[in-house]
Amino acid sequence: MLCVGDVVGTSGCEFLRSRLSQFKTENKIDVCIVNGENSAVGNGMLPNSCGHIFTSGADLITGGNHSLKRREIFEYLDRADNVIRPANYGDGVWGKGMAIIDKGAYKVGVINLMGRVWLDGFADPFETAEKCIEELKKETNIIFVDFHAESTSEKKALGYFLDGKVTAKDANLLKRVIEGMDALSMPAHEAADMNGDGKINASDVNLLKKKITGGE
Repeated sequence: MLCVGDVVGTSGCEFLRSRLSQFKTENKIDVCIVNGENSAVGNGMLPNSCGHIFTSGADLITGGNHSLKRREIFEYLDRADNVIRPANYGDGVWGKGMAIIDKGAYKVGVINLMGRVWLDGFADPFETAEKCIEELKKETNIIFVDFHAESTSEKKALGYFLDGKVTAKDANLLKRVIEGMDALSMPAHEAADMNGDGKINASDVNLLKKKITGGE
């Protein structure tokens, strides 16, 4: 399994095409997911930039807060089964927020989510993730999440929240930090220390989730 991101503009697409196929062969990659929300010139995504990513060897394209920046992509998102945008955009928005990659012998579920810290207009990623997981588990237990967020602490919170619920996620840093496998820079540590005790642990994750979701 290979997750690639963020492919940016013409140079990013050209680099992907020059390297991806060989990399997949050398490393025996069966499934490739690429974040292409900025694959078009000037950011956003276009049908032709998505086509470039697919012909380079991707199985599925995920997005982010720039997924809907270009009007040309709207109908394409509705038609495509292998291009998704964040599931917590809400109802009545072009496209879909999750998809299944069918490899015949197995299926891989993929969920795309947006954070809400410093980003407006998105529904609760925690609640949305649970709903998507419940739906995907009707067809597969292999589930991956592409979580696009600005706040390191929010990424870590979702990673901790989803631990054991999905197979892998971009927001997997928190568990490694708590277990002492990774370290944070001072600014990131201060941002993640929600209760101000100088430590990063499950208490900080719970406090952050309440802050994000408006819980008590």
